Amino acid sequence: MKKLLIYLLSIFCILSPVTQGAFVPISPQQFNDATFRIFDNTDPTKRLAFEVSGISTGTTRTFTLPDASGMLLLTDLTSGYLWVGSVSNIAAGVAMSGDVTISNTGVATVADDSHNHIITNIDPFTEAQLETQLSDVTNVFTNNDGALEDDDVTLADVQSATSSDFHNIGGTDDDVPESGDFGAAADLEADGSLSVDVIAAAEMADADHGEVSWSGGVASIDADVVEVDRLSDVDTVADAPARDEVLKWNGSNWVPAAYGYTFELTIASFSDNENATQLIGSGVWRAYPGDVITFDATYNNGPPDSASIAITSDDGSYTPWGTDPLVMDSPYAQKSTTENTNYPTVKDKYVRFTLTAVAGGDSPTDAETVTFRNYIWYGDPAKASGFTESDVEGETSILSNDQTRSVTINAGAGEYLMFAFPATYTSLPVGTDYETDGDNGTGFVFNGITCACIEDTTTLSITNSAGYTENYKVYVSTTAELGNHTLTTYTSTTEINTIYWGEHTGTDANEAVIEGMNGGGSAGSNDNTRTFSVAPGAEEYIWFAYPKRLGTVSIRDDDTKLPLDLYASSPQTVSVTNSNGWSEDYYAYRSKYANLGSINIETY
Repeated sequence: MKKLLIYLLSIFCILSPVTQGAFVPISPQQFNDATFRIFDNTDPTKRLAFEVSGISTGTTRTFTLPDASGMLLLTDLTSGYLWVGSVSNIAAGVAMSGDVTISNTGVATVADDSHNHIITNIDPFTEAQLETQLSDVTNVFTNNDGALEDDDVTLADVQSATSSDFHNIGGTDDDVPESGDFGAAADLEADGSLSVDVIAAAEMADADHGEVSWSGGVASIDADVVEVDRLSDVDTVADAPARDEVLKWNGSNWVPAAYGYTFELTIASFSDNENATQLIGSGVWRAYPGDVITFDATYNNGPPDSASIAITSDDGSYTPWGTDPLVMDSPYAQKSTTENTNYPTVKDKYVRFTLTAVAGGDSPTDAETVTFRNYIWYGDPAKASGFTESDVEGETSILSNDQTRSVTINAGAGEYLMFAFPATYTSLPVGTDYETDGDNGTGFVFNGITCACIEDTTTLSITNSAGYTENYKVYVSTTAELGNHTLTTYTSTTEINTIYWGEHTGTDANEAVIEGMNGGGSAGSNDNTRTFSVAPGAEEYIWFAYPKRLGTVSIRDDDTKLPLDLYASSPQTVSVTNSNGWSEDYYAYRSKYANLGSINIETY
C-alpha cells in the first residue's frame, strides 16, 4: 500500500501545476501532510488527508498490507457490538446474543437457567408405578400389609410433596413423628426412582433412647458420647490431661503427655550413696553386712521387668564380687550388696557400678564411679628438713592427684612453707638462684613472686588412715616467716619477680638502692615495658630496675616522648634476693641528673 500511495502521489505531483499550490514535494517521495490530499475521482470534494503529528520525533512508522483486498477498519463501532467476519469474509459489527451477552465494558452475562436442564411437566405417578418403586419397603404403613389403601399415601400426596414432607408420609400428616407413623428421608434419583430411608416411628417419637434423644423430629446426641475417653483404647482418667498436652500411645493406651515425651523405659536416677572421690585404702572397702553399699534407682515409664548391677574397675588386679551382677528385686528401686567390696590395689583407680534395667525391647544403663586417691599435704612446719610422717600428717591435707595447685599458707615466726605429695607424681623443680641453678628456676610462686624452695632428701613413707602405704616427696622454703599468702606450684620452672621504680640518692646500683627507692612502686611481673610517675627531689635520681632475663629497654619522658638522659653506666647489673629467698641479676637504670621534678616515665 505504501508503494501504491507513493506511486499515486508521484503521478499527482507531475500532473498538477506547482503554481496551483496543491503541494510541493520536500524531496523525492516525501510530502507535507498539511498539503497532501487524495480526492474522489467523481466528486473532488471528497478528500482523504494524512496526519502524522502523533508519531515520535525522528521516528518513521510503516504500514504493511496483506496480500488481499478489503476495508481498513477504523475505531467507529456501535456500542456493545463485536467485529465478526461475515459469509463474504468481511468484518462487520454485530451484537452478541443467545445465552451470553456482552456489555460495552466487556462484561459477559450468561442467561438464567441456560445451563440447568430441569425436567418439567413430569406425568403423575400411577399407583402401580409407586408400588413398584416401593416394592422393597415393607411394614412402613399403618396397616403393615405393604399395600396402598385409602388411609395411606395417596398419589396426590406424592405429587405435591416437598422434600420436608417425605420425612413423614405415613399415618398423620402434621410432620411430627408419632406412634403409628414412619419417618423417611426421600431423594428423587436421576433415573426417576424414589430412594427412601425409613426410620421407625417408635425411634423418632419424643423420647430418650439411650445416647440419642428426639424432640420435634430433631435428634440430639448426649454430650459425653463425643468425649474421646469413651474410646476403649483412650485413658484420660488415670492421668488427667493438662494444657498443651497431646495424646500419645504408651504401648497399651492413648494417654495425655507432653509433645516431646517418650514412653521408652529410661533410668531417671541411680545412686550408690557414696562420695565420688574417696581415700585409697588396703583390702576391704565396704564389708557385708555391717558396712554395705546401698543402691537406689528411679525410672521413667517404669518399673522395668528386671534390673541388675555389675561391678568393674580399671585396676587390672581388682577382685570383684563373687556374684556378679547383683540382681535387684521388684520393683527394682533399692538393693544392698551382700558381699564385701574391695579397694583397688593402687591409688587413682576406680570402682564402677553399672545398673542395667530391662523392659520389652528397652535396656537402658546408668553408672556410678568411685575414684580412690591419696592425700597431698601442705602447711607451715617449724623445720626445714628431716621430715617425719607425723610432721607431714600434722598439716593440712587435700584428697587429689594434682600436685599443681594453689593453697593458702600462713608462715609465722620460725615457720617454713611445706608441700608434700606421693612420690609417684611428677617432681616440682627447685632452686634458689636463677644464674647458678641448672634449671634456672623453681616451680614455686608465693605472694605472686618466685620462691626459693628445696626438696627434703629424707625418704619418707606414709601410711594413711585407710591403711594404704607409699613414699612421699617433701618440699620446703629456704626462708621462714614469709607471711600469709597463696602458694602456687608448677611442674615446670616459673620465674616471676619484682620490678622496682622510684627515687633514690644513691649513685651506684646495689640491692639496698633497688629495694629502698622512695615515692615509686613495685610489681611482680615479667613485663618491663610500663608507664609510671616519679618526683625526685634534691639529690635524688630516677631509678628503674627489673630482672636481667627480661632484656634491655629504652626510657623516655611519656609527655614529650623525648629520651631520658641516663647515667653513662646505665644499666648496671646487680644481684637481688627477693623476700622469698629467690636471687637473680637485675638491670638498674639511673637518670643522669638529680632533682628533675615530677615527670611521667615510659619504658619501651
